[in-house]
Amino acid sequence: MNNRKTCKNRGRFLLPSYRHRAGAPRCSGLSGPGLFCFGLLCFGLLLPPVLGAQRRVDETALQRAREETEIILDLGRLIGFVHRMTRESPELDLGSDQAREMLEILDEIRGTRRMTPTQARRAMERIEDTILTHAQLAYTDRLWINAQRDARRNTQNSHGESASSGTGTGTGTGTGTASRAGDGSVSSSRQGTGADASAPAGSLASYASGGPYNPMAEAGRRQAEELTALYDHLLTRLAR
Repeated sequence: MNNRKTCKNRGRFLLPSYRHRAGAPRCSGLSGPGLFCFGLLCFGLLLPPVLGAQRRVDETALQRAREETEIILDLGRLIGFVHRMTRESPELDLGSDQAREMLEILDEIRGTRRMTPTQARRAMERIEDTILTHAQLAYTDRLWINAQRDARRNTQNSHGESASSGTGTGTGTGTGTASRAGDGSVSSSRQGTGADASAPAGSLASYASGGPYNPMAEAGRRQAEELTALYDHLLTRLAR
């Protein structure tokens, strides 16, 4: 009897140690501050992958926004070239009917908080296919080609100065011809030129998140200043 009782008691007192050896978790040591520190450790291990994934998502969204807004910046460049044409070649200035049509487009742009690629493409097609004459379009094409050439030259010079050896190479071709065959296409070679070659990060973030985006109506932007200058010129033209 005594032996059986001793064995029974021994088995009962050895039970926790046996369970531990069998691989069952023991959490009695993690309580209070220890448990809190363990939680912080787990959070710290999980945080970098989460932040890295979020950063990749943000970069992808910004890259997509940069590509989508390129046609919007192209519209701003075209408007700037039209204004420059009216100053440099008065004989190519817009006539009364042209000025009225252009003012309609400029009014619509100025009143748009969020410019979309579809709106920009439609405006460019209307300007190139129905408003500008062949001579005016050829002049703006030359300005576009020169701007692309200057941009490539600046890129090459910048790469040459920063590189310890070799020379930088620019990218892109500068045919700069716009279609007037009625196919509604806008020349894809007219991209990435001028001082507004890409939108500021803040503007891109706003566009990517569905917020307002219109560089032609944003105070302090060169494209906004050129649009305003052309707008005022056309109003003066019609008032004569």
